[in-house]
Order: sequence, then C-alpha cells, then structure tokens
Amino acid sequence: MTQPVTVSGAPESSIETHAPTYRPNSSHVLIDLGIAVFAFYVGLSLWRIQPNALKLVKAYFIVGIVQACSLIASSIYLPVRVSKQPSGGPFETGIRILVLVAIWATYFRKSERVKATYGSNPWGHGKGFW
Repeated sequence: MTQPVTVSGAPESSIETHAPTYRPNSSHVLIDLGIAVFAFYVGLSLWRIQPNALKLVKAYFIVGIVQACSLIASSIYLPVRVSKQPSGGPFETGIRILVLVAIWATYFRKSERVKATYGSNPWGHGKGFW
C-alpha cells in the first residue's frame, strides 16, 4: 500500500499539519510578568482604598492601551504564524484589552460609588478621560 504524497513529493505523514506555534522570548515574559505585578499592586491599592488608587488605575489603563495597540500593530505589520488558540491571536487580544479598558474606564469615571469610596475622581465627573 502506497502512502499519499504532497505536491512537493514528501509523504503526507511527514509534514506537520499545524502551523508552528509562537513561543514568546524572555522579554515578552518579563513584560507580561511586570504588567501582572503592576495589576496586582493596583488591585491591592483599590482594595485598601489608598489615596492614589485611582491615579494608579489610570496609569494601568494607559499601560493596557499601549499594550493593546502594540499587539494590534504587530499583528498587522509583523504577521507571525501562530497556532489557533481558544483566546485568539494578538489582534483579538488587543481588541479585547481595548474593550475592557473602555468599559472599566467608563465605570471609574462615572460611578457614584467610586466617588463616594475614593473621594475626588482624577478624571472628574463629566471630564474626558481620553
């Protein structure tokens, strides 16, 4: 029994059926770790109701926007073959981060509960965040 061959003449079983997976280098891991530590610190500041908590939230949102834009730009201008992941690729992740930042920034900007808990809101009520 003969084995099916591809156009290149190689046996079909010897060719990978999946695209090579993207493996982040150490700088990607360090950036993600740094963002995770910063997110933990911001959450802890909110939980402890520290006076600078809302300024830290704003800084965290800015970091998220920069990260999302870099993911989107890299997926457009530097296409990398990535395996299909349940969470999507860099473009989908960037869009998801932008949507989440928009939702949470709106909440922190307009919420009366945030104003009552933390006092003055650095974005103010009615002032533009963006």
